[in-house]
Amino acid sequence: MSVMAMIVVLALLLISISVSHKERVSSTGFGSRVTIEQSSR
Repeated sequence: MSVMAMIVVLALLLISISVSHKERVSSTGFGSRVTIEQSSR
């Protein structure tokens, strides 16, 4: 159970980091979608 929890936490951290990088670049369609979603928030 603890191993699974660690994997989930690491995955969330990697996703948050990738999203932040895509925000700054925003060159890909996915990055633009993320920026639009955050701006709508």
